[in-house]
Amino acid sequence: MSSDAARILVVEDNADTSALLRDLLEAEGYDVASVATGEAAFEALAVTPDIDLVVLDLMLPGMSGYEVIERMRALPELADLPVLVLSALSSPSARVRGLLQPDTVLVGIWSGGAWLAERLQRDLQLAGDHGVISSALHRDDFDKRGMHASPDPTRLPFEVAAPEVDETPLPDETPAAIAQRLALAKARAVAERFPEAVVIGSDQVADLAGEPLGKPGTHERAVQQLHRMRGQTVVFQTALAVVCRASGFERQDIAPVRVVFRDLDDGEIERYLRAEQPYDCAGSAKCETLGIALLDAIESDDPTALVGLPLIRTCTLLREAGIDPLAA
Repeated sequence: MSSDAARILVVEDNADTSALLRDLLEAEGYDVASVATGEAAFEALAVTPDIDLVVLDLMLPGMSGYEVIERMRALPELADLPVLVLSALSSPSARVRGLLQPDTVLVGIWSGGAWLAERLQRDLQLAGDHGVISSALHRDDFDKRGMHASPDPTRLPFEVAAPEVDETPLPDETPAAIAQRLALAKARAVAERFPEAVVIGSDQVADLAGEPLGKPGTHERAVQQLHRMRGQTVVFQTALAVVCRASGFERQDIAPVRVVFRDLDDGEIERYLRAEQPYDCAGSAKCETLGIALLDAIESDDPTALVGLPLIRTCTLLREAGIDPLAA
């Protein structure tokens, strides 16, 4: 990487999206660092003061993207650092518009790497010339350039919306109860805004002998979690709720997945965490990638539940709600 390449910090909790952004940006000659949480972003900015641009997801675990922007604007050394906002939301948020410059809008779901690179290049130039916050991308920018992702015939058409739900556990709440309450709360919150839609909400909590384990957020907490889980059986409680306000439909289900961790040594834990950085995952491991090497066994009647959404149960509830996945 050239020493004079623009340096970009990607703050994105989805590992696949973060890796895609890194690949696209590095292919364009940028020097890219990535973190999974808002807290980690400020740690990176403290030790790497020559960051030229922050690419920021709004829906982060712990400190949200909104809070990251608020804190950056309050710090003199970061107040003028350009920010490119990533969001699945299809319309500008009043809160974000108040935090950014008046012409800033939100980015939609995108797939055009060349257009992203072009926009970053322009924004970095603007920031250098004027010391302003970069404008972000809107879904329409990609629509006009014909950069839609190819339709996937295996998918129902859907949109993503952020539920804005407080995920703090209640006193003495069991892991299964936490997951079920939050899945329903998320579905209900979005259904309030889209009453005609069939809304799917989901939440996952790792259960270690009845104790809930959330997303670690930092390397240190991930080390602590894996130290506690090695040689143990952890139940990942993946809850699901489907709600439609217009029809009055509301159903819930939960898919417990028993995961047996190997008796890992400290070196294995450290090498895994440095390689995959699963700080956005309950239990500090991703079974769909390198995390599978940490495990002795997985037991489940709904195989996708450990990765995220339990699709067998999802299809069942969608059929009950009047949607046939095979007829879409």
